[in-house]
Amino acid sequence: MVTIDDVYNKLDGIQKKIDSIEPTLKTIEKLQESGVIGMLEGVAEEFDNLFNYASKSEIFDIMTLAIKTLEPLTRIMKKGDIEKLLSVLEKVEVQKLVPLLEAVANCAPKVDEVMKVTAGRKKKMSLMELMNMVRSPEMASLLTIAKELSGCMMENSKSDNR
Repeated sequence: MVTIDDVYNKLDGIQKKIDSIEPTLKTIEKLQESGVIGMLEGVAEEFDNLFNYASKSEIFDIMTLAIKTLEPLTRIMKKGDIEKLLSVLEKVEVQKLVPLLEAVANCAPKVDEVMKVTAGRKKKMSLMELMNMVRSPEMASLLTIAKELSGCMMENSKSDNR
């Protein structure tokens, strides 16, 4: 015979399980609102066609980039920062971001080569070498970008503290 206590214990167990999956359900709800779930459903429905096109280099590169970004996005979602991510992504002008991502992806092998060479360097850089490097157009660009990013971040941190 089932007692009231047995029923209560079962209901309590069900409530605990529901509470444990509630954050996951909220994340899924936000992903639905943002359209990510719809995009994944579309990819699943068109997987055969996409797989056939994946042999093309450009599509394969895009898929690789998407897969590489999934891991950090997953970590962000597990921490509950999905609202922050979505608010940041709403501000991004994709047409400006894509060339930047392409440049980083294209230049990563060169940067890796330079890092390997400089890591093995035994002799310190001379002051004249340093001055010539700083006077280069590349360094001027890099310093200007760093200054703009720093100013923007400082301004944002001031507004966050208010």
